[in-house]
Amino acid sequence: MSAPPVPERCLAAAVLQGLGVVCASTALSDPGWLLVMVAGQNYVYGAAYILHQGFNLTEPGAHQLLHPSGLRLLLLLTACCYVSVLLGLSAFLLDFLGTRYMGIRRRMGILLPPVLHLTTV
Repeated sequence: MSAPPVPERCLAAAVLQGLGVVCASTALSDPGWLLVMVAGQNYVYGAAYILHQGFNLTEPGAHQLLHPSGLRLLLLLTACCYVSVLLGLSAFLLDFLGTRYMGIRRRMGILLPPVLHLTTV
């Protein structure tokens, strides 16, 4: 008696991964991850701040509020969000379209979409 075949695509996982991609994309589009108020001035830090700095970690900006380690932390968070969106979108497409239609088969006994789901998380 053989084991039942493993399905090549899972629409429930694709829907949940699609929602995860939407949430991560929303987090990237929000400019204010960190709001700082100093002497009546509001400063907003987030992915947009890091991208507009041009990944320059030595110059904290005109107002000198963030230490270089804070800039590195913002850069790490930004990179993790972008990687999460890319891996999540890949897992969504593989689950939605199915791996057998794209010519992707099992390699070393594992399926690629579950690995991408776990890596995204």
